[in-house]
Parts: sequence; structure tokens; C-alpha cells
Amino acid sequence: MHEALNLGADTTYTIYQFFRKDIDAYGDNWGHGSEIIYQAFDRKMQADVEKDFKPTGWKKISAEEISKYASDVVLFSSDAGKDMNSIVKSNV
Repeated sequence: MHEALNLGADTTYTIYQFFRKDIDAYGDNWGHGSEIIYQAFDRKMQADVEKDFKPTGWKKISAEEISKYASDVVLFSSDAGKDMNSIVKSNV
């Protein structure tokens, strides 16, 4: 049995987008759902995300930095498989 998650007021969130060669992470006003999570739902950014991304809204990060910016809840999207035949042909 799965236990329900207790996502309280102090839960932090990070939003990533993975590309083939790059990883972007988003602050509170850069699209990709960030306005909904951080502004409309009034959820908190992880401290390093707030400090490093607030001035620009987003940041390109390395794979090694993922854990630095990881939070209690990580939301992500990826286009890595969009050109794979099995995915394009809906065989997955």
C-alpha cells in the first residue's frame, strides 16, 4: 500500500526541463508551470533556487548541480525521446 504524501506548507519545489544536452531550472516567473506552482499555489522554492534563479527567472545547470537545487518535490519535463522511432510511432 502506498502512503499519502504529506505536502505541508514548508514543502519546497524545483522545476527542471531536460533537453538532449542541457538542463534548465526555473524560478517563480519563467513559465513551464512555475507561475502556477510558486505564485498561484503559493509553494516555496528551495533556498538555492530562490537565491540563484530569482534575478533572472531561470538558469542553465549541469548534471552535477541537480542535487544542489533538488527540493522536497521535483517537477520535470524532457524532450529526450521525441525523435525515437518507438515513441514517434506510439509503440511505448
